[in-house]
Amino acid sequence: MLNHLMSSLGLLGLLLISSAGLAQNHHSDHAGHHDHEEHSPHVHGLATMQMVLSGQTVLVEAQVPADTLFGFATAPQTPQQQAMLTKRHERLKTSAVRFSERAHCEITDVSWQNPLTDTEHHQGHADVRIAWQYRCETPERLTHAHFEALFDDWPRLETVEWEWLLPDQPANAASVTVGHPNVQLVP
Repeated sequence: MLNHLMSSLGLLGLLLISSAGLAQNHHSDHAGHHDHEEHSPHVHGLATMQMVLSGQTVLVEAQVPADTLFGFATAPQTPQQQAMLTKRHERLKTSAVRFSERAHCEITDVSWQNPLTDTEHHQGHADVRIAWQYRCETPERLTHAHFEALFDDWPRLETVEWEWLLPDQPANAASVTVGHPNVQLVP
């Protein structure tokens, strides 16, 4: 089910990016922000993430270069690299975007598409897609997103290009960094 939702959220991400309202409503929680820029789909240190809230369900999808997530970008060659894949996959169940405590959101499902585990994957750049599904008891209190856990667990991560869509709100985006790891989702 989550893989179907990942595809839907990926499509939503394309809609968010192409939305004229996105560029007009772009803001960041820190001074000195720049206008939304289109990034290539594979930039080491950069993750792109989209979030949508529907009812009590929050879906978050991320696209992260394998090198940023694991420290290597080809199929695992050593037992240590294979252990890193397993460790990161397990950590995804608990290490994710956190939301406002008052919203009482919990991760209910996690999936990923990792080309490094595909036996037919060829050498070169690879992106990992990750999807988290959350259930929020009080979604109307979903006001902030916190990225500290991701920056702690993914030390090669430098920037998250974050896009989100909430009911009755325009599409929005922000650049998130280690120095500014929190985003206000509603004005």
